[in-house]
Amino acid sequence: MLISTLVQVAHFSIQPILSLYVGELHGTSNLGFYSGIAFSAAGLGNLLMARHWGKIGDRHGHVKILVLLLFLTATVYLPGAFINHFWQLVLVRFILGMAIGGIIPVRIAYIRQEAPVAMQGEVLGYNTSLRFLGNIIGPAMGGMVAGFYGFSAVFITTSTLLLIAGLVLYFAMHRNPELARSH
Repeated sequence: MLISTLVQVAHFSIQPILSLYVGELHGTSNLGFYSGIAFSAAGLGNLLMARHWGKIGDRHGHVKILVLLLFLTATVYLPGAFINHFWQLVLVRFILGMAIGGIIPVRIAYIRQEAPVAMQGEVLGYNTSLRFLGNIIGPAMGGMVAGFYGFSAVFITTSTLLLIAGLVLYFAMHRNPELARSH
């Protein structure tokens, strides 16, 4: 469940700066419209891939796919720090949506598979609470990082958090072979 919090902290750290970043890349003309495109690009990628990632997790193991998605998402966030044009941001956000779109369904499928039936509601409730904790911490952290170090630092920090989450899960999987075999 620590992974849930880290993913949400990372993902939501971008939220308070995205419109400002769009303004820096594109200018302030029609800022709301272009910010909406940047936000929606991730949603579109998510919509297109979430179901597929869930299916892949069912076939190959939820934990393995979750590790893959964490590393993939960390890799996709990083170029956001070096973008020079608005459309590059839209492309990165779309690819990000494709990657991050599988994290929640795969994580929930894993919880439902592993938690005893009598406790699934409680475990999913804890998972959701920790996700919302990440939704609180992420924007505050992203705003502070951007304020002190600039927009690029937020993308680097986000990528680092996702990398840490991926490494934690990867090493947990290798320390507990049963975790790696779970489907």
